[in-house]
Amino acid sequence: MLEIIRDLPRLEAVAGPWRELAACNPAPMAGHEWAVAAAKTFGATTELAVFALWDGPRLRAVAPLGLSRVGPARRLQFLDRPLQEPDSLLFRDRAALEELVDAVAGHHRALALYGLPLDGEEEAALRGKRGGGLTLCGRPYVSHAALLPPTVAELDEQLSGNARTMLRRKLKAAQKLGAVAFSVETLDETNREAFMADLIRVEGSGWKRANGTALADLPDQRKFYEHYLELKAPGGTLRGYRMLIAGQVVAIRLGAVAGGRLYELKIGYDDAFRDCSPGMLLTHECLKAEIAEGIGVHEFLGGAEEWQKRWPLRINRHVTVRRYPLNLNGAAALAHDVFEQAGGRLRRMVRRG
Repeated sequence: MLEIIRDLPRLEAVAGPWRELAACNPAPMAGHEWAVAAAKTFGATTELAVFALWDGPRLRAVAPLGLSRVGPARRLQFLDRPLQEPDSLLFRDRAALEELVDAVAGHHRALALYGLPLDGEEEAALRGKRGGGLTLCGRPYVSHAALLPPTVAELDEQLSGNARTMLRRKLKAAQKLGAVAFSVETLDETNREAFMADLIRVEGSGWKRANGTALADLPDQRKFYEHYLELKAPGGTLRGYRMLIAGQVVAIRLGAVAGGRLYELKIGYDDAFRDCSPGMLLTHECLKAEIAEGIGVHEFLGGAEEWQKRWPLRINRHVTVRRYPLNLNGAAALAHDVFEQAGGRLRRMVRRG
């Protein structure tokens, strides 16, 4: 049976079946708490349209979507689209996925699913929808995951000589400024608000603030993480990492543990201390702490960054799949996207010129 969940109370009520289904996908973005936090945060501009396939009391598949206006047309997108994190659909098997894709396509709305696994089952199912619309895939992008060895000693050995030298040099530079300390804590009801305050302050101290991408300048994203931490803290899976110099927090990281992995959700460092690369130093200490906890993979999420290549990596490839139905809604969405793509190319040419 297909249900389209259109209000927050109903979304909150399916927590149990959702969590049972999400056992097949440990990523935080697939979790019920993530969907509820997104609905609470972005509900003013996104109409809930969560597609749920039921088999009696059990969920067979879920598409955590909402209807948003992009240009002249409304389209179905992931509820958390403003966060620009990798995403996926939830499904028990290929038959459930195919039925879910049929239901979403049958809604006759333009569809834009950002961050699906490249060459994954979702992409294949969407590409296989031949009739009644046009399906296009955007240019793939990559994210990195650090593959963690069993011991800290092995992690250090896997670094290049230049990377080890750099980390030692940066640590000595930090120590000249004061006593250096690293901390890791499980976030719960007693400490999550203090951690968020540190995160907002440190992240907003430098380049992110200048780019307008700091939580301090993005009230909706700040509210999302506040909601998410409130919902997720009781589970004991949230981790807060800090680097301190002379008692002052100079770098900070928020992560979530699931399925033997640490998913890095937010990072930041104090720009006043950039000469000693506190973000880099904290990253290495985070990886060491994760090894001690028995975690095998550190998912950086976001887009791949050059600085992450100092550690042994796996490359994750993602793609945005768009579908345009053969109606006015699809035509308006397609025209808007073609215009935006052409404008983006023109702006890049101007910058290069």
